[in-house]
Amino acid sequence: MNMITELQIMDRISELPTFWKEKDEELQKEFDELKLIDNNLVQFRNELKLGIQKWILLVRLKDVEGSSYLVNKWTALVVDVEGSSSLVDKWIGLAVGNGVKELHIVVESSPHESAYTLPQAIYSAKLLTTLVLNGCRLDEPLIAINLNSLKNLSLQRVYANEQMVHNLIAECCSLEDLSLRYTLGLKFFSVSKAHKLKNMVIVDYSRSSELESIVAPSLQQLTLVRVIVVATCPNLKKLHLSEIVLEDQEFHELISKFPLLEDLSVSSSQPLERVKFSSNLLKRVAFLFCRSLRAVDLDTPNLLSFTFESVRIPTISISASHQCPWNVFFVHEHDVGDIDNWYLKLKEFLGASNQIENLLINLRSVNIRQMPFDLEEFKNRSPSLPFQVGNMRLIVGMEVPIQEYKNLMDGIFWICYPKNLYLPKQFNASSQFIEWLLELLWNRNEKCCKSCPIKCWRHYLKNTKTASFLPNGDARPINIDNWRDRLPMLPDGYLRERLPTLPDGNFKLNLEWCFPEHDA
Repeated sequence: MNMITELQIMDRISELPTFWKEKDEELQKEFDELKLIDNNLVQFRNELKLGIQKWILLVRLKDVEGSSYLVNKWTALVVDVEGSSSLVDKWIGLAVGNGVKELHIVVESSPHESAYTLPQAIYSAKLLTTLVLNGCRLDEPLIAINLNSLKNLSLQRVYANEQMVHNLIAECCSLEDLSLRYTLGLKFFSVSKAHKLKNMVIVDYSRSSELESIVAPSLQQLTLVRVIVVATCPNLKKLHLSEIVLEDQEFHELISKFPLLEDLSVSSSQPLERVKFSSNLLKRVAFLFCRSLRAVDLDTPNLLSFTFESVRIPTISISASHQCPWNVFFVHEHDVGDIDNWYLKLKEFLGASNQIENLLINLRSVNIRQMPFDLEEFKNRSPSLPFQVGNMRLIVGMEVPIQEYKNLMDGIFWICYPKNLYLPKQFNASSQFIEWLLELLWNRNEKCCKSCPIKCWRHYLKNTKTASFLPNGDARPINIDNWRDRLPMLPDGYLRERLPTLPDGNFKLNLEWCFPEHDA
């Protein structure tokens, strides 16, 4: 049998202004061509017996001067939707009749318009393996559901009640991946017969759904966004929770239901304050901008990766493998306290690991003038040497006097010393800071504190080995080592004039230090 791998229906008048008279004439021509396409599809089926492997249809219901539009995914085909819905039904029927394997139907409509209702033929697509529905309506089937080959089902902004969705999933005996995003009309929901289900994503923007239960013994990966569910998934290995309202006890009770969990990610869970659990199987853990989180205590000896991103720096204790890299991202905001205490908490946090692979510090919102920093006081409060990190990306976006930059970097380099320092160039203020820091690193003065028992970072920086600029995207790196060699011969302000000519990107500096190693 011949095979059409992907069927598309196209035209080119979507960009014409709606007020052109000629457009109305073109609409009629397009409607005639639409009928021609319909006839051709029928001909393909009846005469050539073509099979369709993948079919994508985008329908846009948009009220513009009383007209509606049918728009193909790639280019626009403008017709009257009310007059062509039967043709869309027929196309879907033809696709199903020709053994379509992947079917994507997207309907865009304004809130006051009725949703397009899918034809009954959709329930008899016995060879269909992937079904993606967006913005349409699913009515109760009048025929037996025959979707035995369906492995991937995605419902987004689909109008359907819970019984309809439950019946649909129950008849998909091969279902492996299920995605429910903003499904309208779904109040209570239970999954119990999808015995092969491995991956499930549930997103509820309005928080209106109450998922009664998920009983899926084979489920291995679960993502919940703004929805809480009682889950019976003893084989679950990956769990992602986002924007979930969970108190500490509720969180720990939920985690305890998944004894085989290997991958845990929690993002934007605001009430969560203290996390404490143990697992010999967990390999990856991530907490992303859980702003209320104050304490993390994990006993995870086989952990392979830990990621933490937040504005608040919690106390932390993790028992993990020495080979477990940490990826840390902190943003300083005005409401998290003065810069001295923030620095102190950051140093204590980094000291809990011997392998900080990536560290990002964002100080764009810090007003240093209102938060003065005293290095000597900071060293007295935290006399231990700084900790080594692999890659540090430092974002400083405010324009302040040079002395304030000095205080800022004295604190940063007493917290940690990076092997590779990345300085993002994103706006004018960052250029001023980068200019100052490049000159400081290339021409540092080591006579500043020779008489002090605890010296500053300048005495431990041996060399800035390589320097390059990495433009965003796929552009080739720009070598800037020659800037350093030429700097003494260049006029004042050369870097200030040169930096704005560069595109957005990152300066990369490879730094050699001679700090004594911390005891393991």
